Amino acid sequence: TAQCPPQSPFGQRTVVATANVEETDQRLFRGVVKNDLGQSGQFDGRIEGDKLRAKITWEGPEPTNALLIFNKATRSFEGLDSNGCALVVVRP
Repeated sequence: TAQCPPQSPFGQRTVVATANVEETDQRLFRGVVKNDLGQSGQFDGRIEGDKLRAKITWEGPEPTNALLIFNKATRSFEGLDSNGCALVVVRP
């Protein structure tokens, strides 16, 4: 889930996405992500200690990059992406 501010490319809104991701190598992940704006793209991620470095290459717009920190209390990765949106990534 992304909480985007008014100055983001999406305007002020919540964007919900789902991803189908698999581990391709130790601590490396790749898959497909789709959001409720109708966009889909390729997800590439790498776990670095308690951080998730992620890049989504969308079909049209610029890629989205993020460095997210693991929150032990909520068991999620959290941080800001390159669009200025606050991300929370939860593994089901």
